Amino acid sequence: MEAVVKFRELVQGIDGVVFDGDPDFEINKVEVDSRLVEANDVFVAIPGFADDGEKYISDAVTRGATAVVSPGDLQTKVKCHARVGDIRRAIAKIAARYYDHPSRKLKLIGVTGTNGKTTITWLLKSIFEQRTSPVGVIGTLGYYTAKHSFEALNTTPGPLELERLLTIMVNEGVRYVAAEVSSHALSMYRVEELAFQVVAISNITQDHFDYHKTLENYRDAKAHILDLVEGKDKWAVLNLDDPSYDFLMRRVRSSYLTFSVSDPSADVRLEDLVMSTDGSSFTLITPLGNEHVHLQLLGRFNIENALCAAACAVASGIEPSLIAKGLSSRSHVHGRAQKVSIGQPFTVLIDYAHTPDALTKILETARQICKGRLMVLFGCGGDRDRGKRPLMGKAASSAADVVIVTSDNPRTEDPLKIIEDIKPGLVGQKLTVIEPDRRKAIAAAVALCRENDLLVVAGKGHENYQILGTTKIHFDDREVIEEALKGLNA
Repeated sequence: MEAVVKFRELVQGIDGVVFDGDPDFEINKVEVDSRLVEANDVFVAIPGFADDGEKYISDAVTRGATAVVSPGDLQTKVKCHARVGDIRRAIAKIAARYYDHPSRKLKLIGVTGTNGKTTITWLLKSIFEQRTSPVGVIGTLGYYTAKHSFEALNTTPGPLELERLLTIMVNEGVRYVAAEVSSHALSMYRVEELAFQVVAISNITQDHFDYHKTLENYRDAKAHILDLVEGKDKWAVLNLDDPSYDFLMRRVRSSYLTFSVSDPSADVRLEDLVMSTDGSSFTLITPLGNEHVHLQLLGRFNIENALCAAACAVASGIEPSLIAKGLSSRSHVHGRAQKVSIGQPFTVLIDYAHTPDALTKILETARQICKGRLMVLFGCGGDRDRGKRPLMGKAASSAADVVIVTSDNPRTEDPLKIIEDIKPGLVGQKLTVIEPDRRKAIAAAVALCRENDLLVVAGKGHENYQILGTTKIHFDDREVIEEALKGLNA
């Protein structure tokens, strides 16, 4: 940030703001981490899941903060304190003002939903690259500007990092940005000040109930993205096949487009669908015209993702011919129905599926291309929604011939207790293997494979780590699978 900014300019007009001290002075920068504070900085004290920023106010002041924004009264002496009612909305405004609203200088597309966000944003990247380059992406696989990539600590970063990333993109000549927007980000107002041109909701099924508690709360959090686009020049994209469609439609305040795999009344749809082990071919029907698409990504759920991306592109004014070229050019999305092969006579796919709906969909896709037995290896994350664990078991055992239950990221929970929560959902007389050590489980699953079998290793996808207790260790499903495959020939 090069422009001189006064503290008053950052916080003036924020709901409920009360100043203690004169706010008319120049500041250096804004921080939410006291360890990064330097002389003349503003420290904004944000509550977290396991900690509270207000505990670090004295540390921030010791390091040189001259202004503090917090929801409570201040015990530490500082040049100026701004007390605000809603600290999360406040930091969103402060960050946008500090970085001078970079999202207004970009065509920003926000994608939320339980499943498909990552694939949709990367399909959008492929589409937008047919018209212009570079394209920015923010999401689970990382944060990508024109010249830089950053590891994603969260699917959607906090307001300060978001505005900083968007500023970098503006400075590097990015025009289009495709951003995943998580339900956590929406409920915590991380994206509240972003100027979205288009928003999309891919689907809504059970996830994150450890945080949202109920489907109604989760659905409300997702629907909030529709509140961020108003007027005829902004667009909402909705899935006509999703059970929440009618509820979501009542929240729309902008222009809108619908997409559907099966409903002929949708604005963006398909005809002449042919599916194979190499993907699918279809005629893409849009309000701007029709084009043939050969989608290399496997499965019906990826066709749905492609239609969502196409609808977002139509709303962004992209010609159908470029949309079709973009969809056809994307060969894979990292960790999503991704093949792992060293020439073995059976198929292994890794996939990020970690919800019952996503696991059902990847197994449905696998069944369509499987010539032998369908096998699945999965686990459930610790310190997360316990209610979906038996549902994951049911999804796996209902669809696969062989089920291997193991650990995902157990975190601070006992892996065996997580598996006990999964077991009630296991149905039928399927061959079931229980092995809490994920490395051993993968080796056992690979050893069980015969010619023409198909093994889905689900849950971690692109992740290259496993969280055991509070420790993050290196663990990459692809690497472990390749080791196991090489072991077969040793």
